[in-house]
Formats: sequence, C-alpha cells, structure tokens
Amino acid sequence: MDHEQRRNVRCGWIPESERKGHALVPADYPYKRPAICCGYIGGLPEVIETARACSWRRDGELSMFYPDGITDLVKLAVDIMSSEFKAVEQHQIRKSQEK
Repeated sequence: MDHEQRRNVRCGWIPESERKGHALVPADYPYKRPAICCGYIGGLPEVIETARACSWRRDGELSMFYPDGITDLVKLAVDIMSSEFKAVEQHQIRKSQEK
C-alpha cells in the first residue's frame, strides 16, 4: 500500500494525525468498526501474547506458559480473545450455511 492508501484505512503504522477514512472490514461485518487497522492491532505485543496464551490454554498448558502464575489481566485478555475467536467461528459457520 502506498501512503495515501494507508491513510484511508487508518493504518496504525502512521501518525494518528494523518489517518482518515475507516479501517477495512468485510462488507457484512456485524460489529462496531475498529478505530485502527487490524494489521496494526494484530502485531501489538500484548495481542500476540494473548493469542499465544489462548493456544496454550486450548492445550491445557496455560500454567506452563505463565510459570509464575496467571494474573487477572491475563485471564481477562484470554477470555476476551477466546470469545472473539468463537464469534469468528460462528460467523464463518453462518456464511457457509448461506451457500
């Protein structure tokens, strides 16, 4: 993407003062439009750590990922991301049933 395209999709890698337009979402996206592009959000260290924690949780090994203990913040982050994963799965199931 060139700089103008990044501005138009609210790219998080450019200064906030230069952003305009709307973050990209699918045409049938049923939720509130994000304030910043998903590419930026997905690369944030806390988002990456939460995704990894979700993976470890699915495998029943979350305590090994956090050997010093699981904080309330980690529990909250994992709960939020897990519910979003489920929402995406439900959306994909609904879309596949429409075909």
